[in-house]
Amino acid sequence: SKDFAYAVTYDGEHLYVAGCETVDPNTGNVQWWVEKRRLDDLSLVAVYTSNPSDEWGETYDIGVNPVIGHLWVVDHADHEWHIEVLHRDFNLVKAVIKPYLSTATSIWLTMSTLTALIDISSASLIDS
Repeated sequence: SKDFAYAVTYDGEHLYVAGCETVDPNTGNVQWWVEKRRLDDLSLVAVYTSNPSDEWGETYDIGVNPVIGHLWVVDHADHEWHIEVLHRDFNLVKAVIKPYLSTATSIWLTMSTLTALIDISSASLIDS
């Protein structure tokens, strides 16, 4: 079952809903998921799941690159930021993993350049 839905976006053709679900209630292992749904009747087209850690993982946001249509999913698990870039058919394009910094003030995505920027109060980490 899908425990929580955290983020929603659309690309003009489909609605994308991202969240997380419990894999093993005994260990607290949670994976995150993205559903692709039709806009006209909200019927399910496809589901993508990722479980980058054996601990709690929580989807923070999802977005669509307006130029090439890739989906960006941002997750925090195991004291790391996980950013996965997906094709619309849910094939993985790129995964970026960075250590979690407790001083992080924001995470934002520059969709058109496929750059993930983690802005912190003392420095910035950039992956492209």
